[in-house]
Amino acid sequence: MFFENFKNKDFIIYFIYVAVFIVIVNRAYGMSNLLRFVFRYLAIGYSDARMKKLDDKWFDIQLFKITNGINTTNLNDARLIQRGLNEGVLKPSWFLFTSSWGDITIKMSKKKLILSYLMGLVIFIMGNYAWIEQTQIVDGFVKIDHKEFSYYLSKEKLIITSFNRSIDNATVHSKEDCKTITG
Repeated sequence: MFFENFKNKDFIIYFIYVAVFIVIVNRAYGMSNLLRFVFRYLAIGYSDARMKKLDDKWFDIQLFKITNGINTTNLNDARLIQRGLNEGVLKPSWFLFTSSWGDITIKMSKKKLILSYLMGLVIFIMGNYAWIEQTQIVDGFVKIDHKEFSYYLSKEKLIITSFNRSIDNATVHSKEDCKTITG
């Protein structure tokens, strides 16, 4: 019943739109930042000179975060890192996953470091478990599960196994075998 919703292809298009929007909001570090970028594009800003100056500094830092994926909390650090990137002293690949760590100029606390390692280990173990537990994919066959058997169908063969078992010791029937059994 749930899968009947997927028959309508428009649902998938809306799902893709929502996913792209979520990625954009995530990359912009929140909805408020995204709105500020839109307001900046539409030339909507503060009339107060001090607020405008603070907003310009904030915008530069946020733009640096979004374009480089490197979190900093002040403009001097952003300038220093950008100079290192421009001169080739620093490589962008060194900062690949640092956007989720917070400000890179501040040393990560031991608690957060241990938590990050544990989270990475859990994700690695879950990936290995999913790889081991996945059902075998048989190229050129369609799998149909019915009662206690799994049937693998192709144009030329039928393979019958116990439910979700390997096809290594399975019964294999050719197209002619199927015709003689039914005929």
